Amino acid sequence: MKKAIIEASFGTSRINAFENSVLALKETFEAAFSDYEIFTALTSPKVLSALKKQGLNFDTADEALSRLKENGFTEVIIQPTHFIAGFEYEMLLDSTEKYKNDFQLIKVGAPLLDSKDDMGKVCRIIAEKFPNETVVLMGHGTEHSANKAYTSFRRICIELGFDNIYTTTVEAEPTIDDVIAELKLCGKKKVTLMPLMFVAGDHAENDMAGNSPDSMKSHLESAGIKVKCVLKGLGEYPEIRSLYCEHINNVLKG
Repeated sequence: MKKAIIEASFGTSRINAFENSVLALKETFEAAFSDYEIFTALTSPKVLSALKKQGLNFDTADEALSRLKENGFTEVIIQPTHFIAGFEYEMLLDSTEKYKNDFQLIKVGAPLLDSKDDMGKVCRIIAEKFPNETVVLMGHGTEHSANKAYTSFRRICIELGFDNIYTTTVEAEPTIDDVIAELKLCGKKKVTLMPLMFVAGDHAENDMAGNSPDSMKSHLESAGIKVKCVLKGLGEYPEIRSLYCEHINNVLKG
């Protein structure tokens, strides 16, 4: 029986970030699941094109599944690096549905922040990495109802005693102005700003840490808050990568 795990990621065209997160997770899967062949698929056409220009070729999820079918694989687990079950996750489920009769088993693992337990584990990892710091985490945000995961994550952090961990998003709520209002209310004068994303790509470098007046860093500084930016995606932390292994094990347990 030929078995495969597909790591499905949005990716990034920034090579260092790509290697330290996407490729690092592939290596983590190879070590943890030695009886499976591990493949990487990217969900962003823009990233795929940018990487191709740099001599790096990857499949889309559809292409990867088609290739596995042609090569006689019978069991496929797709583990996305997505944090929430938004539009991209649903597209991945749609891709999988098309191949449900082509494999003996084909399943999709849960996103990182799928459950209260998952959120608690991520919260504790961040708290351990940045003790005694006020941390503002920047997620992508979406119009999808799954966007509520960002406020749920903040609520769970508070429940666990880590009310110094805040969440904001680039494209939805909570906004950076929402967070600034909370920080001022609590008298916070200094924060560590970092991405709540698998990779630290364009959003992290520009929307979060950029020098333009519209960046989150600039908004915070304009409000009189000192900012330390951490340009490191969560996928670069071994502890976070281990959580994705847990999700695969959950799939295998049924």
